[in-house]
Amino acid sequence: MLAEHQLLNITYRIEPGTLGSNGMDFIEGFCGFLMNQSQDFYPQVIRLNIVPRYDKSLPEKDFFVMKKHISYEQAEKYLQAINLDIEDIEDQLDDRTSLMVDDYFAQHS
Repeated sequence: MLAEHQLLNITYRIEPGTLGSNGMDFIEGFCGFLMNQSQDFYPQVIRLNIVPRYDKSLPEKDFFVMKKHISYEQAEKYLQAINLDIEDIEDQLDDRTSLMVDDYFAQHS
């Protein structure tokens, strides 16, 4: 297990449109819901910060180690060093997000 300051921090920005045509009405709540539901997502390696993506000029994901911004390629190498694949992690995160949309609306309708 990595020390807290060594964890890979991922800022994951979710577009309101992910939640449908009224996504702007729900995106803040959904991001909080997804954060709560994702505390078990590689907790020994990753810390997620899930926020709305209001500004499309910002990337969907940003990576940080020890509060320093790193590139995708650096994040990929960082994870490879501990036998994890960044594409697998991204796929799992995207899948979880898709599944949680239905769960969120089931609980908030």
